[in-house]
Amino acid sequence: PQLNYAENDARAFAEYFSKEIGLSPSNITLLVGEEARQRNIKKVLGTDLKKQAAAKDQVILYFAGHGAPEPEPSTKNADGLEKYLLPFDANLDSLYSSAIPMREIQYLLQRFASKRVVLVLDTCFSGQAGGGTGRTINFKTLGLRSGIISTDFYEKMSQGKGKMILTASAGNQLSHELDEFKHGAFTYYLLEAMKGNGDNDKDGIITVNEAYQYVSNAVPKITSQNQFPQLFGGGGNVVLGKSTRTEVAMNLPNRNFNGGRLIIQVKPPEAEILIDGVSRGQGPIMNTVLSKGSYNVRVRMESFMSQSKTIMIGQSSLTQLKFGLIKPEEDDFITPPP
Repeated sequence: PQLNYAENDARAFAEYFSKEIGLSPSNITLLVGEEARQRNIKKVLGTDLKKQAAAKDQVILYFAGHGAPEPEPSTKNADGLEKYLLPFDANLDSLYSSAIPMREIQYLLQRFASKRVVLVLDTCFSGQAGGGTGRTINFKTLGLRSGIISTDFYEKMSQGKGKMILTASAGNQLSHELDEFKHGAFTYYLLEAMKGNGDNDKDGIITVNEAYQYVSNAVPKITSQNQFPQLFGGGGNVVLGKSTRTEVAMNLPNRNFNGGRLIIQVKPPEAEILIDGVSRGQGPIMNTVLSKGSYNVRVRMESFMSQSKTIMIGQSSLTQLKFGLIKPEEDDFITPPP
């Protein structure tokens, strides 16, 4: 199905770096419409960038468009699915030959000499059916049953210093387009963050962590708690944007919301935060809003003992939690993540 605003998103993202940051056109490659064919995308990532990006350079890759899952017996992903980014000329009957598998993206990232690589994805692989506002091909289209999509492949892709992946939604969620913005909800608020609204410390620099904190607050609110951006990888102080604004305008959605705010602080900062079993990304801080009701909050990390707490969110309430994970004694048994 046709997406309405993916090209708007890509153009706006490129325009930010040309107009706001002042990058030379030679340092920006924009592929939209028919230009965004599989062959062209692979040439830019696998040949052009490999030649041009030096170790001291920073590479920022952005994709807005459809994602699709496909059963793959050889995959090491926990869900048994290969995930694909769909270029302009993708064929749903032959994803392997016409789309771009995420494991190939992982390989391409490893080929860059650059020590700082940020991958931004306004797409999703959830395969959820229903509604025309998501950026995924649903499971029924591909002859699959709807299910939970594992995000462990993002964790593998972001291994290594300086590699970060910022995604529009969690594994089992849609990434929404909204007519009022003529953009994807995630991209709209990510650009707001990069233009200065995410500059929490007002130093004129917007890091990946600052941008993530902003979108993790705004996007769930504008999508009625149906979409939660995710951040994978270390080195969250990598710069994503710059701004000359002296005041931070929290340009967040102004919608009536029947719920309250939850702030979670975790140590170690790389620990994963789950709410009702759904991953909401890593620490050190998560600041979000939730509908009224009861929730189970769990924090986990490999080689540490997980912790959980059940909370109640009320109307206009503020709930703050702190978790400090500890390593077990030798005789303790670590319960593996489900």
